[in-house]
Amino acid sequence: MIRYIETISVERGEAIPLAAYHLRRVRETLGEEPDFLRSEGQLVRLFRANRPAEEAEQYKLRLVYSAAGIEEVSVTPYTYDIRRVRRLRLVELPGDYRYDRKYLDRELLDRIAASLPDHETVALLTQGGRVTDTTFTNVCLRRDGRWETPDRPLLEGTRRRSYLDAGTMSAVPVSVSELLAGRWREISLINAMNPLGRMTLPITSATLLVSPDEPSESLDEAPVE
Repeated sequence: MIRYIETISVERGEAIPLAAYHLRRVRETLGEEPDFLRSEGQLVRLFRANRPAEEAEQYKLRLVYSAAGIEEVSVTPYTYDIRRVRRLRLVELPGDYRYDRKYLDRELLDRIAASLPDHETVALLTQGGRVTDTTFTNVCLRRDGRWETPDRPLLEGTRRRSYLDAGTMSAVPVSVSELLAGRWREISLINAMNPLGRMTLPITSATLLVSPDEPSESLDEAPVE
């Protein structure tokens, strides 16, 4: 039986800002509304039952589930410092690779992440010459004061969807060639645990690596918009 994961941010006590989006993804993943995950109250009860003694501003509620029900629940203080990311390396995925559901099995993505030289480097995934995501976030790019996000992500994250619904950003084609030509000058990594702006990098030859050892020199000559 196929297993899936859901990673949920719990903040300010027991607030779950993206609860509706997580529940909708579960419905879309399973093709029905399951009795075991259909309300925010159920998420809060799972959090309460597994909350550690350690106090934190933000907790990560992680669920492993299948069509048969919830199989694993964990709650941990969120401590990953996304601000330590310093570089992005372009990594092209096979054309037939799909991760349109939040599967527990992430073998290829995990192998890509493990191949990176250090924890300050993140893989910026591409497919067919277009930017999709990173191995653990959606991406947002700033141009002319506006935020845009690739229109063909591998996985439509809950926070990405909430921003699109709110009109905070728009979905556009993001080609590798345009990225390297300097069309966008900043990039922000977002996921359920990290909102827009928490981790933002300038897109320069020092931060965007075309191959393991080659920065993109063309970015240094690109005009700043």
